[in-house]
Amino acid sequence: MPKQRLLLLIKNAIIKVTSLIGLTRKAAKTGVYAAFPLGEIRSSERDIMSLKQNYKEKLELKKNAMLAAGLISERFPAVSNIMFRMTYYQKTADPILMTRTISFNPGNYACFHLECMREECTDGGFDLAPVVAGLVKHNKKSVSGKIVCSGKNEDVRHGHASIAYEVSVQYNKHTK
Repeated sequence: MPKQRLLLLIKNAIIKVTSLIGLTRKAAKTGVYAAFPLGEIRSSERDIMSLKQNYKEKLELKKNAMLAAGLISERFPAVSNIMFRMTYYQKTADPILMTRTISFNPGNYACFHLECMREECTDGGFDLAPVVAGLVKHNKKSVSGKIVCSGKNEDVRHGHASIAYEVSVQYNKHTK
């Protein structure tokens, strides 16, 4: 076998092997290899797959929580509308994160747990279900207050976020 033919076969074999282990064709042809072994690429792919799986699990948990809460029309048949007016606060230089209004009608789920807006907060949030239940139980129209995030993490301390809220309930009109 001529020497040039043998060199060409070796070069093609190197290109195939290097592409299998995560090196670029250009690196295989030029002999200049970049430092990104396949293990790192696979690790990154594993991280992405893990994040996707965690996201799917979180969505499934949220879905189950909503189904368990039931519809407003089932839990609170006398209610025609529930409105939350909230201001989110955080312990930073700019304490007001946002103001928000959410309206619920009888066809919505009676899930009143709002997530904390801080990314680094895990398993936190604001549970306004007892507030709504108390209003309806006592047949009141509105209540206001403040609630602190229940999340705990090494990166965030207790009281890292809070909301000032006003919850208003409208009841069905009874026709005689």
